[in-house]
Amino acid sequence: DELGCPGLTVAVSIDGQVVWAEGLGYADIEKRTPCSADTVMRIASISKPITMTAAARLMQAGKLDIDKPVKEYIDAWPQQTYKGQNVDITTRQLVSHMSGIRHYEKDCGKKAKKAKKEGDEDEMNSQKELQMKEYYIKEKFTSVASSLNLFKNDELCSLPGTEYLYTTHGWTAVSAVIEGAAKKPFADLILQMFKDLGLSNTYLDDNGPLIYNRSSYYVKNKKSQIENAPYVDNSYKYAGGGFVSTASDLCRFANVMLFSYQQSPTASTPGYLASDTVKQLWSPVDNTSCSWNPDGGYGMGWVVIPQKKEFECGREQRFSVSHTGAAIGASSALFILPSSDKQGLASAPSGVAVAMICNLQDAGLQKTAEKIAHLFDKV
Repeated sequence: DELGCPGLTVAVSIDGQVVWAEGLGYADIEKRTPCSADTVMRIASISKPITMTAAARLMQAGKLDIDKPVKEYIDAWPQQTYKGQNVDITTRQLVSHMSGIRHYEKDCGKKAKKAKKEGDEDEMNSQKELQMKEYYIKEKFTSVASSLNLFKNDELCSLPGTEYLYTTHGWTAVSAVIEGAAKKPFADLILQMFKDLGLSNTYLDDNGPLIYNRSSYYVKNKKSQIENAPYVDNSYKYAGGGFVSTASDLCRFANVMLFSYQQSPTASTPGYLASDTVKQLWSPVDNTSCSWNPDGGYGMGWVVIPQKKEFECGREQRFSVSHTGAAIGASSALFILPSSDKQGLASAPSGVAVAMICNLQDAGLQKTAEKIAHLFDKV
C-alpha cells in the first residue's frame, strides 16, 4: 500500500519448514494475473550470496585459494593498476567489495564513491542510480569472459583491500574465478547447484526460455504512475544480480546456510558447507559498512549484524545475516535470524528466515523483512 507495489511475494520458514508463503497483488497487471506463492521474480543482488555458496564449495575442496591473485584463475584478466602502480586483486577482496572495482558508473570521484559506499544494493539504490546506462544493457552476453570486457580495463577506484565500495561488476569477476577454479562454465555449475539444493524454481534470468509463473516487471514514471519496465538482458551479471526465484526457494536456500552454520559435528547428514566455512562468510570484514545499521558490516557475500548487548539501556541486538537486491522492475530481501543457542548443536536448521520479492524497482524491503522475522521468532 505504501509503495504502490503491483505484486509482492513473501515466505517465512521456522526451523527449516516454510510456514507461510503467499502472493499479494498482481504478477501481471495487464492480464490481471494475481501473484501467488509460486510467482517467479528477479532477486537481483541476492544472487551474490548464492554465488558465494558455489565459491565456498570450491574453497572447501581445495580448488580455490581466495587469497591468491585472481589472475591465477582468469586467463583474460589484465594487470590492474591504481594511480599508475601495478596491483593485484584477490577473491577475498572481491566477495567483500574491497577490490576497488567500480560499480555501474565509471566515475570514481569522491561524489560517486560516497554514493556507492552506502552498503547493500537495495538501500543504496536511488532512482538516480537506477538510471545508469549499464542497468539497461540489452545485449546478450554468451560468456563470462565477454562480460569482463565491460570493466576489466577500467582504472580502479581505490587500492584493493583498503576501501569498501559496493560493486556488482566485482561479482562478475568472482564468476570468472569460479570458472577457472572449477574448470567448468559458471552457468553449468550454478544450475547444477540449484538442482542439488532443491531450488526447483530458481533460474538464470534469461529472456528466451519459458519460465512458468514468471512475473512482469514495473517502474514508476515521473508522475508516479505504474509503467512496464524497459527490456533488459542481465546475462552480463548472472553472479551478482542475474537470478530469478520464488520467495519459498529463497527460504530453502536460507535453511541450507542456516543448517550448515549450526550443524552438529555428529549430524548424520552433513551440511552443504562446513560450519567453519559459513562462519567465515558470516563474519563482518574490517572497514565494511551497512547503511541501515551502523553496527553491521559486509562479510563474504552477506550483510552481517553482530550480536550486541548494551546493558546501560537494556538493548539487545540479535545476530542476523541478510542481503537485499534492486533490479530493473524488481526489489528483494532475504533475512535470516538464527536461534542464538543452537550453533554446533543442531540436527536441523534452527531460526527464522524471511524472503520478500516485489515486481517494482526501488522498493526497500529490508526493514519489513526484519520486522516479519522478529514477529515469527516470538511464535
